Amino acid sequence: MFRHIQLIIPAATPKATPVTQRLKLTHGRIIKWWVGFPPGCVGLVHVVVYHYEHQILPAHEDEDLYWNNYVFEVPDYYDLTEEPYEIEVRAWNNDDIYQHTITVGVEVEEIEEETTESLLRRLLKTLVGE
Repeated sequence: MFRHIQLIIPAATPKATPVTQRLKLTHGRIIKWWVGFPPGCVGLVHVVVYHYEHQILPAHEDEDLYWNNYVFEVPDYYDLTEEPYEIEVRAWNNDDIYQHTITVGVEVEEIEEETTESLLRRLLKTLVGE
């Protein structure tokens, strides 16, 4: 499943009160992110992604994504196994003249339910090989 949002960040939006938008997902595993900064952002628009109140993109709390005319493609493995299955995109804009629009996309794959049989198959595959 691929989902994305476009987020308009008004001029002079401070980090202390970012624009936020929730993205509804499903039970599964996030396997890839896309964060797109169009031309004109010139490193003034900043983005972070949260699950509950835990920052998950970028992984370190003191970092954020910013750029100009660039799309970050970030492989990841983040499980969404408890409701609500959603993330929150937060963005701010240090540009005091122009608003900017960024795009955040996420790919979620289904997580197979673990059964005794599937665990034994994985164990056998690990011990013996294909």
